[in-house]
Amino acid sequence: VKTIGNEAFTGCSSLTDVIMGEGITTINSGMFENCTSLKEVKFPASISSIEYDIFTGCSAMENFVFAEGNTKYSAEDGILYNAKKTTLYKNILDQYDVFVVPDTVTTISSNAFENCSNLNKVIIPGNVQYIDSSAFTTCNNLEEIVYNPDSKITDVASNLFYNCTALESYTCPDSLIRMGNYAFYGCTALKNVKFNQKLTYIGYQTFYGCTSLEEIHVSGNIQTIYGYAFQDCINLKHIVLEEGFQTFKSYVFYGCTNLESLVVPRTVTADFSNVFDSNAYVTIYGYKDSMAETTANSLKFPFVQMGDMNGDLAVSDNDYETMTNIANSATQPTKEQEIAADMTCDGVVDGFDAIYADLYKNEMI
Repeated sequence: VKTIGNEAFTGCSSLTDVIMGEGITTINSGMFENCTSLKEVKFPASISSIEYDIFTGCSAMENFVFAEGNTKYSAEDGILYNAKKTTLYKNILDQYDVFVVPDTVTTISSNAFENCSNLNKVIIPGNVQYIDSSAFTTCNNLEEIVYNPDSKITDVASNLFYNCTALESYTCPDSLIRMGNYAFYGCTALKNVKFNQKLTYIGYQTFYGCTSLEEIHVSGNIQTIYGYAFQDCINLKHIVLEEGFQTFKSYVFYGCTNLESLVVPRTVTADFSNVFDSNAYVTIYGYKDSMAETTANSLKFPFVQMGDMNGDLAVSDNDYETMTNIANSATQPTKEQEIAADMTCDGVVDGFDAIYADLYKNEMI
């Protein structure tokens, strides 16, 4: 016998232990499904193909191992790896609440932790270079992802954290350059996202339905945000785009019914009136005679000149003085003044903003 067919032992509720003989190469889908007394399975060295759902419903399952000499697989504490333990294939038994990825691992496969309801925290070492799509899909108790400071990961792959409804915050590792389509789709508890300065791409529906997001600060390295990226983020109120950002695709903020303000840099040169839905009413912050002002006027949205502290659509000595006082905590600004004063778009009003305002009013930048 080389192959054991689909669901071969399904529902064998009295089965407790299995030792497979050499020569078997293939284990097909659902082999031990709902074997509720099964505790341990020993696979032979000859196994070269396993379907990952073989232990579905095996509530008593404690461990599975491979005979010495298997060149395709290895296993440890319910996790399936390749033989050299450089690729993590699947968390089959879902036994962890906190999981530290072994230092030998360089790749985490697609769907590796999908539906692992016990998983609360994952610590990813610096050797991991790639995490494939949907690796953490529907881990509904996952709250925290911790990257090593020397992380080599460049992509948040598509669907990576899809419907991880307990994930509250996400900090991009310094190495990250791309967030794929649907990466945080339906992460309803996600409130804080910290982008790095290398990120260049936010994909289609990346943050769809992230209903706890309130503010987003996008670095200038991100030149394009793709369609519906923040769709139905109903509590998103404030967005800042740093200088360098260039292009919105259609309906980026569709369904963001509480969006109040959007800071748009001068590097945006194309009309972006199609990023909102028809019910939107958003204050746009930008520079005079820029595309921000043009788009605001076309939509009949309020427009505020960056650096304008008194609402006269100009940056004057009085504005510079007010900004300096805000930076020195001598003046308590209104929310509108606080946004307009942050001319460097770094989330803090400080002396650099006052210098920037002085250069701007003197037409030096």
